[in-house]
Amino acid sequence: MILRSCGLLACLLLALAPCAAIADDAPRIDALVSPVTVRLRGLSAVSEDIAWASGQAGTVLRSTDAGKSWTVMHVPGAEALDLRDVHGFDGRSAVVMGAGPGDASRVFRTADGGARWTEVLRNPDPAGFFDCIDFDGARGVLLGDPVDGRFRIFRSRDGGRTWVAGIGPKAADGEAAFAASGTCVLLAGGGTLVATGGSRARVHYLPQRFEAKGDWQAIDAAFPEPAPSAGLFSLARRGTDVLAVGGDYRKPAAPAVVASVHAASTIQANAAAGAPGGYRSGIACKRGQDAMCVATGPDASDLLPASCLQPQAKLPACCDPGENALPSVTWIALSGVGYDSVANAGRAFWFSGDGGRLGRLVSPATAADDGCRLRMH
Repeated sequence: MILRSCGLLACLLLALAPCAAIADDAPRIDALVSPVTVRLRGLSAVSEDIAWASGQAGTVLRSTDAGKSWTVMHVPGAEALDLRDVHGFDGRSAVVMGAGPGDASRVFRTADGGARWTEVLRNPDPAGFFDCIDFDGARGVLLGDPVDGRFRIFRSRDGGRTWVAGIGPKAADGEAAFAASGTCVLLAGGGTLVATGGSRARVHYLPQRFEAKGDWQAIDAAFPEPAPSAGLFSLARRGTDVLAVGGDYRKPAAPAVVASVHAASTIQANAAAGAPGGYRSGIACKRGQDAMCVATGPDASDLLPASCLQPQAKLPACCDPGENALPSVTWIALSGVGYDSVANAGRAFWFSGDGGRLGRLVSPATAADDGCRLRMH
């Protein structure tokens, strides 16, 4: 059942407690030797040892040894494409997405470690533009910019081998998604979430059981100055909840925007105070409700330590969000080195960005170790 009264849905506000730190114990991003210099916006962490990255000039990278070495591939027929997103299923199978106007937006798949690639989807809309993909097992979703008033949605049930068009959320005039890190769409909480910006920064949510009807819900995220370059850019699951980050990529020093979303059967989004110090294009979280998260952008990266998320008691089903204080988040500056994308698997956070930049962070062994007890100078 979808609740539509009192604005939209049940309220679940999250209070994010202040954290403190010991510099020597704080995780750090280790730079990895990259074999390429093209911008790598696509990133997928399969495990602590296996990761895929993708980017300009049809370039795909794969590491199976924790980033010590990388295999470089160039997808045939995609030499002129910018592969803005990639999803690796294991060390041999992956899907990559090209982002561009019209048929420059395409999807390719490999099942043999990149020896051969098959084109599995080409944008049918001359006015369309693919933005991002996500998978939950064999179930996949692809998000594209609006065409005729609706965001484009394509779905796969077989690990990206075949795709069919679905019903996307209605878009306001000037609303769009951002192909900045391949993480503007997310399969979580038994449904599909979409992060947008432009004229309106919103989180759209569609429960899986309503996919055939396309019965999307939308909640505005507070954003000080709507602009074509601003909004929510990235989504990451944190237990049963989702965090979204964004900002304005043309004003990278302006404070980031963070939204917290509860997406089990209902959704509630709020702008969060204490956000990272600038525009962030990507976010990733370890598994678990109170787990560590990392946000990154072209200029810097930030850490939200584990155990800092302390849920309040659940509020009445029909409450006025205006009566409650917005959640407060204390992020720790992690690095002055920026990346476009971040992805997590196990204890490892992987990073990719401009100039072929690659990085890796290994978090502490236990949640308690990287929690609020850490203190940073």
